[in-house]
Amino acid sequence: MTVKFWNFIRQSAGPLGFTAFFLGLLILIVAFFLSIFNKLSIEIVGLMLGLFSVGLGFIAIDRSFKSDSKYTTLLEQLKQGVINLPTLFKNDVLSPSGQLAVKMQVSNESKESAQNRLDADTKKVGYVRGELYQLPDGSWGIHWGGKYPL
Repeated sequence: MTVKFWNFIRQSAGPLGFTAFFLGLLILIVAFFLSIFNKLSIEIVGLMLGLFSVGLGFIAIDRSFKSDSKYTTLLEQLKQGVINLPTLFKNDVLSPSGQLAVKMQVSNESKESAQNRLDADTKKVGYVRGELYQLPDGSWGIHWGGKYPL
């Protein structure tokens, strides 16, 4: 029951918050006119402050929920990006964990796929920037630079 109630509040917090806030604003305008005629009572001021507080609280819950949803989506996209990391940063400078991810991904690379990557780079820049070499596990990689200018 408590979980259902909390989920209801999280999902409807935005409209409830803005409604309460604007009702508080409306009562503030009424209180202003009542104060002009010396008819302002403490109950109206209390109601106005209460509606402002409730409205701002619900708005804060709504913003927090939306921020959490965006943060979760961003982390999921980042997780998918880490899976594709070796194709994005082919032998660039990475952190040790990034280098490990690249080695794990590239370690199964054949000589043909390494040559295709080197040919694509040569076609892109107009000159050769690396050379093929065989790794101890039998797969192939590209050594960038060395006798070739980057």
